[in-house]
Amino acid sequence: MDISYRGLPIELLQHIVDILYDDRDLAALKACSRVNHLLYSLSQMHLLRDVVLHQEDIYAYPTTASPPTIITPVFNPALHFLQFLDDSPHIAPYIHSLAIECDWLPTNARRGYHLVHWLESDTGTGLATVVARLTNLRRFSVKGKSTLTEHKPRTWTRVSGGLRAGLLASFSSSITTEIDLTGVSQFPACLFRYCTSLNHLSIGSLFCNTDELSSGEVKSTPCRLQYLHLDDTLDFEGLTVWFSSPGCPLDIAHLEHLSVCPNGPTGMGNLSLLSSCAKSVTHIHLHTEHAEVLTSYNTLNYTLQHSGSPHPDLRGFEALKSLTIDAEFTVRIFHHRTLVDYFTNPFPWITDLLKNMSDCPPLAMGLTKLTLNLTFIDFPHELMRLLQGNWQKLEQRLENFPNFSTVEMHAKGLEEIAFVKLRQDEHLSRMADRGRLVFT
Repeated sequence: MDISYRGLPIELLQHIVDILYDDRDLAALKACSRVNHLLYSLSQMHLLRDVVLHQEDIYAYPTTASPPTIITPVFNPALHFLQFLDDSPHIAPYIHSLAIECDWLPTNARRGYHLVHWLESDTGTGLATVVARLTNLRRFSVKGKSTLTEHKPRTWTRVSGGLRAGLLASFSSSITTEIDLTGVSQFPACLFRYCTSLNHLSIGSLFCNTDELSSGEVKSTPCRLQYLHLDDTLDFEGLTVWFSSPGCPLDIAHLEHLSVCPNGPTGMGNLSLLSSCAKSVTHIHLHTEHAEVLTSYNTLNYTLQHSGSPHPDLRGFEALKSLTIDAEFTVRIFHHRTLVDYFTNPFPWITDLLKNMSDCPPLAMGLTKLTLNLTFIDFPHELMRLLQGNWQKLEQRLENFPNFSTVEMHAKGLEEIAFVKLRQDEHLSRMADRGRLVFT
């Protein structure tokens, strides 16, 4: 740092830069980094705190006709980043989060050639060496959209030795507390025995084998999880057995935040099984995008088809204080995209869930907050009037929770005129006037 600087105290400048980072004002941080050497150093600590490695679509395709060939990528992000660390070793301690975008390409993406993702072809020690260099790494993520893709399931057996070595290196670190493995399916649950400080875990489908717990090495002190996200989950019964088994390397008895994204209608109904080993959960986050919770209506608001997903039985989560639900409204349009065929609505499923919860005294007395993350996909403002009954039912359902305080409603994808109509609804306006509803 520039020790000859004689302006504001360094501690005050550091505090200002911290505020900019907390507000995620990256433009201001970049501007600060251009002022002088001192602010460059202070800003760089934050600008490089979160690093993302992603695939570049750079392949060497054959120029002549030939039988189908396996094509490997020319660019390897891990080795490229490792070279960057070699050139600027001072930045390694700045990095607290390393994320890998796990976005597989289709198997036959071009001319019948098999395009290999860099996470399949990196057989060296690139990632393991990177993780070893990052001495302050708190969070390691291998993220991806739904792992059960039609092209390639991103299973653990298909990822490279480099990625496996990098993951195990992060597991054994006493600094790394957050792991996100939603980009990999069928992850061997037995590998969590190598974790030392894990408390936040996001995972796709797990391969659980309780026999390995009894025959293999047993952790003397399991990692106590505070946050658990389960993506693409189908087998809640198998998960519950594994978490409840003696020698399980992960302890969810004191879990506070449980987030689930079931793939299919049955997963949501089986969520209650986890309550037997996670009774301390105070917040549950339900991602319903793949759970078939939608009811379809025509433009006269007549029901065409009810949702096929059962409601989760949350009675076992007696410590529950807050609930978050992600849901989508969709529209089917035909005839050159001018006429609405039907629209889908998740709110009947949501209000029925609240009704079931209000019938359970511990849940009725405990629930204080509801967060609704609503996404409207191509939803025309003319249909907003057909949703009025849903807002009325929401208001009625929440009256059955004596200690309830606030609904946070995040509406995304609406036209401005549609959002104005939403805010002007008499039931939602009444809730807002009473301080029970906040729009964002």
